[in-house]
Amino acid sequence: NRVGDHTKLRKLLTEQEAEISILEEELEKMAAVAGECSSRSLHAEERLAEREAECGNLSLKLDAASREVLSLKQQVAILEERAHNLTMLADDVGSASKEDVQAAKEQM
Repeated sequence: NRVGDHTKLRKLLTEQEAEISILEEELEKMAAVAGECSSRSLHAEERLAEREAECGNLSLKLDAASREVLSLKQQVAILEERAHNLTMLADDVGSASKEDVQAAKEQM
């Protein structure tokens, strides 16, 4: 009876050792997959940081371009006002004296 029990225990121990070996192999595979995931994650984080930096640069460029557009619009408005004044001056030249024309030019 003891021999039978001993054989059963030995068989159970062998089965458990085989199961442990399989689990260790699976654990090694999981560790390899985890390492690959970690590497991919780091690479993705680096790419994200690069894209964020690019977006920051583009945002600065957009702000500068917007300010330039605003400045150009202001310059156009000034030029339009001057053109209007010159047109009015040209209309008045026929009826104004030379001194009036000179005074109007200085005022502009």
